[in-house]
Amino acid sequence: MPQAVYHTAIWRIRDYYRIKKLADDIISENNAVMDGMPKGNATSDTVAQKVIKRDRYLKEIENIDSALLEIPQEYRNGIWNNIQFRQSYPMDATRVTYSRYKSKFIYCVSRNLKLI
Repeated sequence: MPQAVYHTAIWRIRDYYRIKKLADDIISENNAVMDGMPKGNATSDTVAQKVIKRDRYLKEIENIDSALLEIPQEYRNGIWNNIQFRQSYPMDATRVTYSRYKSKFIYCVSRNLKLI
């Protein structure tokens, strides 16, 4: 896997919680500005724009979640914490085992996000 793709996937995974918050915030957003002034000729459907943006965020979250499900349950938390919070792997398996599954996870995220 090219180094640029690898690092892009890592940062998209690390951006997971921010993306999730943005998707949740779109629901409670209220951008209606009623100032009584006429607007230009351009008509925009703000609801449709919000739906499209939220859908894009939700698809990225789903792609990361589905990649994580391809990793055995006992290694998921260790890999997630290593990528998200740069924590050491737990001592319940060898470093090689965790590295192998971390590589697989990053590959699956790259594939799901169509980076490769």
